[in-house]
Amino acid sequence: MMPSCNRLWEVDALREGRLGTSDEESFLRHRRTCEECRARLSEDERLRDLGRALPVVAPNELAARRMRGNILHRSAGAPTTRGRSRMALAITAASLVAIGAFAGHSHFARRNAISERPNLDEVQSVVMPTPGTDWRRERDGNVERIRIGEGTVTLEVRHQTPGRRFFVDTPDAEIEVRGTRFEVVVANHATRRVRVFEGLVALRRHGDEERRLGANETWESTFETTSIPAPPTPSAVASTAPARKPKPSSLADAGTDDTTSAEYRHAMDLYGAGDYESAAREFHAFAARHPSSPESEDAAFLEAVALTRGARADAAAVVAERFLSRYPTSFHAKDAAIIVARAARVRGDCAKAREALTRWPASSSDVRSALGSCAEPTSVDR
Repeated sequence: MMPSCNRLWEVDALREGRLGTSDEESFLRHRRTCEECRARLSEDERLRDLGRALPVVAPNELAARRMRGNILHRSAGAPTTRGRSRMALAITAASLVAIGAFAGHSHFARRNAISERPNLDEVQSVVMPTPGTDWRRERDGNVERIRIGEGTVTLEVRHQTPGRRFFVDTPDAEIEVRGTRFEVVVANHATRRVRVFEGLVALRRHGDEERRLGANETWESTFETTSIPAPPTPSAVASTAPARKPKPSSLADAGTDDTTSAEYRHAMDLYGAGDYESAAREFHAFAARHPSSPESEDAAFLEAVALTRGARADAAAVVAERFLSRYPTSFHAKDAAIIVARAARVRGDCAKAREALTRWPASSSDVRSALGSCAEPTSVDR
């Protein structure tokens, strides 16, 4: 029977990431009214669940060659009657096709994992402070500020939409960005270094002209730049950082500040290098090993971000939900909820997507962007 809906092909295109943003939104709206497309999406999801439940038993290359040789050997030695010969050839052909398909599956999966890498546009910023850094986040409508009192912070900031602004405030400067990845070092109540990895930032030091720094450019203070002290230890900053309240350390954690800092920096280095799978594992291990560390909360959130960057949106959503249950009032709460909502939206679970973001105004631009076609129409839309 011929399919009645001429948009069924978009089901596969949606799954494979071949639809642009506007086409994706159009198809998700169409799905609401098309029973045939909904049924196909539901069936695909059921098959994916069955596939995920299957044990992964992958023969190595040597085993595959031996299997192929054994099949060919049996085929060559089989009786030569016409009927049996045809049967042997058919079995041989089918087996070789199966082996080829199996061997090509892992390559295809890896290729799709890259092409289907999820978009993190809805997450406004990712803040990665070194252990002991004194910082806090503030949001006022469409303006977001990161205030750094002391220490080193690496930031990833999405490209800001019209009307949105993002600033980093230090004791003696203001940095405005439109979408970039960069690092800021503050020591002795002064900005010591600003290093840009991607994008463009505007550095405005008090009493100085604005400086613009592009990708791979670095600004360093000309005053005592060679004696930048190391970031204070978590115990040293605990009494001076009310916005980042650490949990009391146990006796077992005493004297481990250096090791803890090294582990956290290692996880951030992996993230910065693009090894998101390893970074997610290290962030998870750090949070498990050091639950009383001031950086445990950041590590738990960054595990979800790293999984999202590594094209594992469903796993990232699970981690983000776990983070929200443990840190419901975190500065990262909204960004974690956005990760949950977007994964639910892509699965077609609009109820779950909306539930994840009920704590924030549905009219805000980042919430509506995360919900996409799952957003309920506002009075303006009506």
